Amino acid sequence: MYKKTIQYLLTDLMYTHMKYKQMPYLSDKAKIDRLRMEIDDILTTQLTITREYLQSIWQDCFDAAQDEYTKESGFRYPYNEIGWNLVFELEVDSIL
Repeated sequence: MYKKTIQYLLTDLMYTHMKYKQMPYLSDKAKIDRLRMEIDDILTTQLTITREYLQSIWQDCFDAAQDEYTKESGFRYPYNEIGWNLVFELEVDSIL
């Protein structure tokens, strides 16, 4: 159950980052913080969900987020990847 939830949250977090980077006026910085906290809560409480697990689903989540971004915006996200640092560590205002 948690693996599906973490996959959904990670995809949503990546999508929100994509949207914020390309269309900051349409995105919600608070949502990025909330998604980060939800993922961190699962990582803290569910020992079977590790950073290694997140890395193993990273590309699938990126592909799903990119598809969602393309459907909403009508444009393909211009980058082929999104890094760990951007998703989990950078302050939201420094993403732009």
